[in-house]
Amino acid sequence: MIQTTIPNLELALRPSYLIPGPLARLLHQQKVSKILKLTYLTHMISVPCVQALLGASNSNANATVRQLLMRRLLQEVVLTSSALAPNGRVFMLTKAGLLAAQSDCDREDLHDYDTRPESIRRAQLEHDLTVACIAAHWIHGGGRVIETDLTLRSKHSSSDVKHIKLPDLICGYGHHEIAFEIERYPKKVREVEQALLLASRSQHLPTIWLCRAPSTNRYLRECLKNASVRKWKLASGQKWTAGPPVGLPFAFRVRQSVVHLDEHSIAFEPSSWLWRTGETEAAAKDMVLRRLQKEGWTWWNFEPYLEYEGATTFLFTQSTLDFKRELLVTTLGHGKWHVHRPEQTPEEGLEVDLKTSPNPTAGHQPSLGLLEAAAKTADLLLVPLN
Repeated sequence: MIQTTIPNLELALRPSYLIPGPLARLLHQQKVSKILKLTYLTHMISVPCVQALLGASNSNANATVRQLLMRRLLQEVVLTSSALAPNGRVFMLTKAGLLAAQSDCDREDLHDYDTRPESIRRAQLEHDLTVACIAAHWIHGGGRVIETDLTLRSKHSSSDVKHIKLPDLICGYGHHEIAFEIERYPKKVREVEQALLLASRSQHLPTIWLCRAPSTNRYLRECLKNASVRKWKLASGQKWTAGPPVGLPFAFRVRQSVVHLDEHSIAFEPSSWLWRTGETEAAAKDMVLRRLQKEGWTWWNFEPYLEYEGATTFLFTQSTLDFKRELLVTTLGHGKWHVHRPEQTPEEGLEVDLKTSPNPTAGHQPSLGLLEAAAKTADLLLVPLN
């Protein structure tokens, strides 16, 4: 006798692509949580943002948004149509959506979120949607959003912003963190220089400058290559005047990447951005090293400066067709360095416009940033040794 087993009809009739009910509900809730949390961080989103966040098709993204509208977790606002907001449709959290997003948020501090449609910065619409789309692609690529323009503005007063440069977005991937500056519109020369100067004094993360205007892209690169900007001040008659040049430290320049802003760069994954910052750092280091070698500089490792207890120095020589000189670069502690001739005390030399860690390790090489700053200081010495 042949014994047959009657299969579970429910399993047999279920299409192979369907997900069991409990798992489907869990996946759907995870999607909802992602969308609400992204909207909480960026103030508003659009369908392309949802597509990027979920890796979904346009129809699936629209269907998900419709469900959130029906559940009154999102509200729709119709503004100016653009590539990032088809038909001008953008979406904000409702009060119920805000409560759900905050309840599911793992951030230490909750920031202010205005659910009123009139709170949207209409003049900054494209800028804010660009930030949201970059953040969405970053999250979909396995990264996390640390800060946005909205969260940072909640933490700082308007008076703070005059003295620091708040990035538009800070993202993390593993132990890496990257800041983004979005420049959708052309910037004046003064605005570019002011932005770089403020960033050099307040921003210590690798930074991606995304620029749509070729002129802004070029001038940012030029300032970083020349390692300086001018300090601008508002003179009488409310006119801006350029002041003396201000150096951009090497440690700042190696962290600045300038990239053209388009639909392709917006969609880069975290690994692509990390590769970009690594390439920028390598190129900047190579440029400084070649410049020092071209100018005839040679340097030795750190060693104790025996004339002072706890002091450290290294030999710094320059050989050209015109002259040869031998200098010492010395710190007496606290990370302040002086360039001086061997027969001089460090205080009789010139102070280097750079501060480093107070206790360099004997036998190690000086950093390229210290070498560059020391070479600039050495050029100010009036009488080279023949």
